[in-house]
Amino acid sequence: MPHSKPPQEIIDTIQANHKFLVIAHAHPDADAYGAALGLTAILKKIGKHAIVAIEGAPSERYSNISGFAEILDRIPTPTPDQWLIVVDCGSFERIGEEEIERLKAANIINIDHHFSNNGFGKLNWINPASSSASEMIYEIASVLKCEINTEIATAIMYGIVGDTGSFRYSSTSARTLEIASKLVAAGAKITKVHQAIFSDFPLNVAKLKAEVILNAEFLFDNQLALGIVSNALYKKFNCAEKEVDGLVENLRDIKGVLAGALVKQDGELWRVSLRSSKENLDVAAIAASFGGGGHKMAAAFRWRQDLEKLVEKLKEEFNKAFARLD
Repeated sequence: MPHSKPPQEIIDTIQANHKFLVIAHAHPDADAYGAALGLTAILKKIGKHAIVAIEGAPSERYSNISGFAEILDRIPTPTPDQWLIVVDCGSFERIGEEEIERLKAANIINIDHHFSNNGFGKLNWINPASSSASEMIYEIASVLKCEINTEIATAIMYGIVGDTGSFRYSSTSARTLEIASKLVAAGAKITKVHQAIFSDFPLNVAKLKAEVILNAEFLFDNQLALGIVSNALYKKFNCAEKEVDGLVENLRDIKGVLAGALVKQDGELWRVSLRSSKENLDVAAIAASFGGGGHKMAAAFRWRQDLEKLVEKLKEEFNKAFARLD
């Protein structure tokens, strides 16, 4: 199957304009960082003026990506001559709750690989067949004939390695591996990228993760592992929410578990991450029932009500999902 190329109207818009503001979703993961920083570096390399902003404090786990120190932690209002490029956002709301209304009037280019994306941009490229938004950024660089240097290659590799689980997930295609090969040839170090994303956890973070797993509920004949991280737990181990990346995967990867669910407190908000180990166990559908979305095997949503109601409804939805597997 031929790989998807970016729409020509997006390429034409990038070539015809000079000023760009690149953003990704709040509480960014490896793909959000990789796609946003990779695209920003590409735009600069072809002579454009580009700045990058992501709501919230950056995670030091990704500090080795070139341009990391230049990330603004609050999104400025775009100027009339500035295009807003949104990467890796399954919905416009994921940009950040305080940012939504004042950014809606901007000229938006939406680049994303979530099938639940509703095309909120003035220009849209949504490619669910792509392993990651970062893989799509590589395709843009290729069409723009931008030379992939070590810095750009490393940023894109972060996103691909992160969203494919280091090439373990079914989203890894022949094209993904072809691009990864080219990124290695350009200077990206897969081993260092993997280590930064999936290991090198500080001791306090490891202890927090251990306590969450120790106290997790194992439900439906141990098919669901449900973990909860409260504000009190963050305080106990002196950890921040952004430091527990990968914990939901740790729950999912326990032998016999088909799905992991991680409920993380963020002030008065609960952020829920869902992961599945089976393609026919659609956690995106579960997330959608709460107003969220994502991929069939990786999804998320936010909850503002009582924790007990959240857990009760979550168990109900998973019970129905497991019943459909029989």
